Amino acid sequence: MYVRILMLVAAALLLAGNALSQEPIRIGAFLSVTGPAAFLGDPEQKTLELYVEKINAEGGVLGRKLQLHAYDSAGDAES
Repeated sequence: MYVRILMLVAAALLLAGNALSQEPIRIGAFLSVTGPAAFLGDPEQKTLELYVEKINAEGGVLGRKLQLHAYDSAGDAES
């Protein structure tokens, strides 16, 4: 029984080590940071950045850090 527990702990440590070496999880967002809807887009971007910082400070998602990629559409619905 103790051997099984030790094997599970060893497997968990190996998986945790693999998770640490993995690339970050990239998250994309289209926001209107400039243009006519900037009054909405700028706070949205700042909020997303704060959440990503908070989640990364707590260890990320499944041991992987988050990386935010925000695209400014400047309020243009065609872009």
